[in-house]
Amino acid sequence: MTAAGDKARTPDWGSAPHLLITAREAYPEFERLVLSAKTRVNMSFRIIDLRTKLRSEEGQAIGTTWADLLAHVLRRGVNIRIVVSDFDPIGAPDLHRGTWRTMRQCAGLREIAGEGGAGTLEAIAARHPARIGKVPGMLLWPVAAWKLRHAVQMLNDLPQGERSRFITEAPRLRPHLKVPDDEAGVVRADWWHSFRMTPVTHHQKLAVIDGKALYVGGLDLDERRWDTPGHDQPARQTWHDVQMLLHDETIARTAERHLDHFTSQTAGEGPAPEGVDDGACATSGTPRFLTTLSTPARFAPFRFSPKKLSSGLFDAHVARAGEARQFIYLETQFFRDRKLARRLARRAQEEPGLRLLLVLPAAPEEVAFSSGGADARFGEFLQSRCLRILRKGFGDRFYALSPAQRRRPGAAEEEAGAEALGTEDGSGRENGGLGRVALRGAPMIYVHAKLSVFDDRAAIVSSANLNGRSLRWDTEAGVEVAAEETQNIRERVLSHWFPTIDGEARALMLNPASAFEAWIAQARRDADRLPEAREGYLLPHDIRPASRFGMAVPGIPEEMV
Repeated sequence: MTAAGDKARTPDWGSAPHLLITAREAYPEFERLVLSAKTRVNMSFRIIDLRTKLRSEEGQAIGTTWADLLAHVLRRGVNIRIVVSDFDPIGAPDLHRGTWRTMRQCAGLREIAGEGGAGTLEAIAARHPARIGKVPGMLLWPVAAWKLRHAVQMLNDLPQGERSRFITEAPRLRPHLKVPDDEAGVVRADWWHSFRMTPVTHHQKLAVIDGKALYVGGLDLDERRWDTPGHDQPARQTWHDVQMLLHDETIARTAERHLDHFTSQTAGEGPAPEGVDDGACATSGTPRFLTTLSTPARFAPFRFSPKKLSSGLFDAHVARAGEARQFIYLETQFFRDRKLARRLARRAQEEPGLRLLLVLPAAPEEVAFSSGGADARFGEFLQSRCLRILRKGFGDRFYALSPAQRRRPGAAEEEAGAEALGTEDGSGRENGGLGRVALRGAPMIYVHAKLSVFDDRAAIVSSANLNGRSLRWDTEAGVEVAAEETQNIRERVLSHWFPTIDGEARALMLNPASAFEAWIAQARRDADRLPEAREGYLLPHDIRPASRFGMAVPGIPEEMV
């Protein structure tokens, strides 16, 4: 897709499942989908901000933001249910505040929509009920205390008015603070207020419209996630992601049952979860709904982890990899699950013709655009180990790529953001010199997509990263589609990353038997060119910075990051 194509409307594929690449394609289609609702909209996102701008012509005809769109739908008598994830108020105070900002937006939305014939709006802030056991919680108390001190310092660094607003907007953080009566006073931590850390979140991003259409993948709804196929924003504003849109009543009803029951299921109640994998592949014309679900481990004071309810997404990846013979293509924000890495490496030993191409960001978001921290360093340690496992299992049949823009970088403050400047990032130099924000002389493109393609047999689009957290702990949702849709997905992905490749070269990059070598050859050619002369966005990934920056944290489960 060319830069001019950024302004084009997403092609109309009718009722067939189709892939939406970046928010430029996904947001307008989601707006049209919600506007088409006749009876109900049922959705669950990790983050949803009703201030997000409307991008479709149909949406802009009724307002400027998602609050306007939902108010319009409510007035027509459509019922709306929104479940937004809540977060540990000590570990993630900014995200916790954002959740309750959304709840206030929904309260205002009810007033805007009015009563008398209007549809109902149900808004739920859902915090996963699993908590770290008492014994490991005691061991991790210094970590929790550090996070609380960090939150207190962040508050005290704010202007007084903003500080008071933050505390008001973060209701579950307030009990852990000592807030003086005088407005200019310094906030202090309340060490006597008991707390247990929340290691798990509801990470899914999906919506069902009228029980007939499903919108699912890795993309939340806010301005941070806005990007176009041209990826021409500053590096810290890029966001490569994918969603799947399916007009299929069978899978939509399955997904809606999941939406109706996942909060009770994760609390240890409700019916058996949907999306439990049986190892069978999606059959022709019949996509499958897949989940990850967990619940608190009862009477388990020594456990870090919750109890598994569904591992459909992990099981499907293992099953499809076990059937692949030529080419596995993976896009993921993280690859940190050593269990999956070992399964893939074992499959490489069994099938000598199998090749694996992995697309991931040049650096995690919290390293490239923030100050990192112990969690980020542990994650980098795990990812570097996973890539070594894959390299050992596949040999030269494994390769990792990372995307970068086709331009030279601007000032470090613009590309990386002020918070990242001067912080260690594992690149061998400070981020004031761009460090890992740049790749081969060009600004990185941040990858958040969760897409897996196995030969021309099957593809999985979901909210789950390839780490233990997403594959065993967090609430995740996705779909597996069969061969008919897989070929279309491969063609769209190729057009996205290599928009100018055509003819025989394109045919080689689409053929599972030759795609691995063709993609690598093109990435290497582009790496030797100036950014503005490159034909594609993908370049060889550099594993060395993660190896330098990574740090093992003994005793902490890999699923924590």
